Amino acid sequence: MNPKGFSLLEAAIALLLTSVLILVVNALSSAIRSGGATQASQEGLFVAETLLEEGSSFPSCPTTQSLTLGSKTYQVCQSLRNETLSGISRVISTIKVYDGTQLLAEATQVAVSPSSPPPLAGSCAPGGNRRQVVFTLPSTGNTYTAFSLSWSPQAPANQRLREIRQVAPLLLIHYTGTYASGSGFTSFALPLSLLTSTQIRLQFSRNFSRNTTYTFTLRLRDALGREYSVTPCEVRW
Repeated sequence: MNPKGFSLLEAAIALLLTSVLILVVNALSSAIRSGGATQASQEGLFVAETLLEEGSSFPSCPTTQSLTLGSKTYQVCQSLRNETLSGISRVISTIKVYDGTQLLAEATQVAVSPSSPPPLAGSCAPGGNRRQVVFTLPSTGNTYTAFSLSWSPQAPANQRLREIRQVAPLLLIHYTGTYASGSGFTSFALPLSLLTSTQIRLQFSRNFSRNTTYTFTLRLRDALGREYSVTPCEVRW
């Protein structure tokens, strides 16, 4: 990761992620490519685009399947391939439409989505003699927002998160109060700049039982909107 900011490539990726689906019509019949489009070629192209938009599935090329639309029967096949570039996954689907053995048209759809980031290899441990958990987060050179914490078991009832503090490298109080949760989940917005190893301390109410092992999962979101789970950890007071 780049502590000095996003590169041009990363900025381009961020723009790319604003669209979940990109439809590209990239291959026509030879007549269309040469500028001499026929009505049959145009109809074949319309069929290929429509099938892509509907999410239809067909045999892998060169095996074809007959498809009758109105008074016309076409032979249709599909090819799929996966690509990953700079953390971006693309599924490229191409549908080809034939009249008999003659290729009328083909259309390609590119579905773009971010790859699932790996978990942040953080750790946690009990803090002091009270019901506290201290998360230690590694230096990544990037900024994040911690946005949720989940835990289990979810009993007894009325479990509360009382305070969130950053205790290293600087002492900052980010949240105080009592947030009740009956579902083992609470949300917040905690900015974190992981330019160096960072520790945050969470303090819970006495509704968390002693002699019970709890599993905590902290989730972060980066500037590109990608979500990370800090490696789940177990704490027993």
